[in-house]
Amino acid sequence: CVCVCVWCVFVFEGPIFSEAQQQQQQQIWVSCLLATMSLFGRKVRTPEELVQRGRNDMTVIEAKQDTKATEKAKADLFAVLADMKMLLLGTSEVEPSQDVVRELTAEIFDSDLLVSMVLGIQHLEFEARKNVVQIFSNLLRRQAEGAYPMVDYICRNSYILETLIVGYEDLEICMNC
Repeated sequence: CVCVCVWCVFVFEGPIFSEAQQQQQQQIWVSCLLATMSLFGRKVRTPEELVQRGRNDMTVIEAKQDTKATEKAKADLFAVLADMKMLLLGTSEVEPSQDVVRELTAEIFDSDLLVSMVLGIQHLEFEARKNVVQIFSNLLRRQAEGAYPMVDYICRNSYILETLIVGYEDLEICMNC
């Protein structure tokens, strides 16, 4: 797999490619990145799996019943959020795949995971909060077909904005809201 990544770097460092070739290059890079992640012990999950795990983890965290289960859910949620952030923002070497971004965005909106994360942000660790904020702001800036889906989503769920405004009263989370 590492050989494939090296091959990708070698082959695609050259003249300017057509748009179709650039998209193909991007897909190969994403495949290499995901394969490398799985090679080094990180299981690669689909956007649907990430969102489902995020919902499950938020449910456990919000329940506050078992301390050990809550800590495990917080650690798992941090990994899920990091994976979501990587899919949305890409890395320094790889641009995000627009198809994956669209799928992840749709899953987040359909499952109301964002609502759950915003309402429960005070229960998350600092680094997880930072990831939530980066995901939220990235989705807020994304434009699709001349519209801003996140703005429409917030308009349909106005309590998100109210929760963020109230968040400034809590010194623990005010820097994240």
